[in-house]
Amino acid sequence: MRKAEPGNAKGGTRNREQGTRKCERRNPEMRKAEPGTWNKEPGNAKGGTRNREQGTRKCSGTRTAEIAREPVDKMAENQDKCYGNSAFGFEDLNVYKAARQFRRRMYQIAKVLPGEERFALIQQMRRAAISLTNNLAEGYGRYTWQDRTHFCRQARGSLMELVDDIGICHEEGYIAEAEFKSIREQAAQVLQLMNGYIGYLQKGLKEKG
Repeated sequence: MRKAEPGNAKGGTRNREQGTRKCERRNPEMRKAEPGTWNKEPGNAKGGTRNREQGTRKCSGTRTAEIAREPVDKMAENQDKCYGNSAFGFEDLNVYKAARQFRRRMYQIAKVLPGEERFALIQQMRRAAISLTNNLAEGYGRYTWQDRTHFCRQARGSLMELVDDIGICHEEGYIAEAEFKSIREQAAQVLQLMNGYIGYLQKGLKEKG
């Protein structure tokens, strides 16, 4: 009876080279894998051997990803240089700083108003004060000249609304004459800065167009 050659799975004849190759697959110690390769023989439809060139390509891809992350890391490190002292940018605007101080003063006035104004003038003043700074912040985050201008105009409308509310407080005797004049002067300063900032945005929009 004819004996099957080594490495014959079904009884057929296979040469010594094929038998040796199968033994190598069974015993990984017989063959040392090259760097960047898999322990699979050439011609394997489900994976095949990753040669040195493929391994090098994989390493190069990893290095490319590291290089791609470097500019992002540098931007994070230089964030203060791009936006000033604030991580968000709008907090460094002079117009926002002035508007924030005016908002705080409006809240102080709202706290001393009588209880009968709780659901009327108090809520109205607080909403307008919040809108004043919120619109400046949101407009800054839009990153387009047109959107920034739009939200700055919204903030200017809220400022005008607060000036009218202060007039009501003065007429109703909730605040003194001296304080009324001081608040109006502060509002005029905020308005001046706001108009200047809107003019700057309009100039940038015209230059872009």
